Amino acid sequence: MAQMSVSPLGIPPPSPRGIALTLRHIRTVLVAAALATGAAPALAQEGASGPTTQPTTQPSTRPARSIEAVMMDIQGMQQDLAAVMNDPRVLSDPEMRDEASDEAVPLLRRLVGLMNEAVASAPPQLQTQLKSGVYQVQALLVGFGDDDTRKALEAEEGVDAKAAMTLGEFIAGDGTPEKLEAVKQLDALATENPENPGVAQAAIGMVSLSQGNAEVTNAAKVIIREKLRGQMAEQLKMMLQQMEMMERATTQPGQQG
Repeated sequence: MAQMSVSPLGIPPPSPRGIALTLRHIRTVLVAAALATGAAPALAQEGASGPTTQPTTQPSTRPARSIEAVMMDIQGMQQDLAAVMNDPRVLSDPEMRDEASDEAVPLLRRLVGLMNEAVASAPPQLQTQLKSGVYQVQALLVGFGDDDTRKALEAEEGVDAKAAMTLGEFIAGDGTPEKLEAVKQLDALATENPENPGVAQAAIGMVSLSQGNAEVTNAAKVIIREKLRGQMAEQLKMMLQQMEMMERATTQPGQQG
C-alpha cells in the first residue's frame, strides 16, 4: 500500500520515512520560533552549515536553552532514528517491531523530551504545532510498548492524548482484531470531536499503516469520509482519492504496447 507522505497539519503519519519528515517539520517550526525570539541569525548559520553533532552542554546558570540549541539536538537525532527505523515494516510487523524496540524507545523518549523543551521555549502561536508532534511521537512509543508513555497519556484528559493513545494501540496490535478495536475507539472519538486535528492525524496514521489489510484500511477510511468535518476533512478525502488512484495505477498492468 502506498504511504501517505504528509498530513494537512504538515506532519506525516507514523512511518520510518514519516519520522524524518516529522523532524524536518519540527525544524521548520523551530526556525519560525527563532525568528519570533530573535535567534534567526544563528539559525540561518546553522542551517547553512548543517551540523549533525550535538551542542556542548550549556552552563547550569542558564535556566533554559534557546530554540536553536534544541533544534540542533533534534537534527542530530535524524541519523540515529533512521538507522533503527530504516524498514517500512518496522511499525507493522510485530517481530520487527519487537526487535527494534530496545533501540527505538530510548531515542523516541529523548525526542519527546527535546520537543517538550521546544514547546516550552517557543512563542505561544507555535506551541500547538510543536505539541502535535509530541503526541505523534508518543503514539509511536505506545506502539513500541513503552509503559511510561502509555501511563502519561492515560493520565491526560485531552482529546489529542486520547487520539495518540488509539494510534499507539493500533501500532501495537498484532492482528486484525486488535487493530479494528483501535479503529473503533478512534471512530467514537471522531464522532464526538469531528474537527479535532489530533483525531485526524491518528486516522491518517491508521490508513497509512494498514499495509494492505483491506478490512482495517476501509474501517479507518470511514472515519475520514463520514466522521470528520471541516476543511481538514475535505483535504483528507482528497488525499485518500489520490492514494487510491496511485494504488490502482500500480496494481493494473499497462494497457498500451
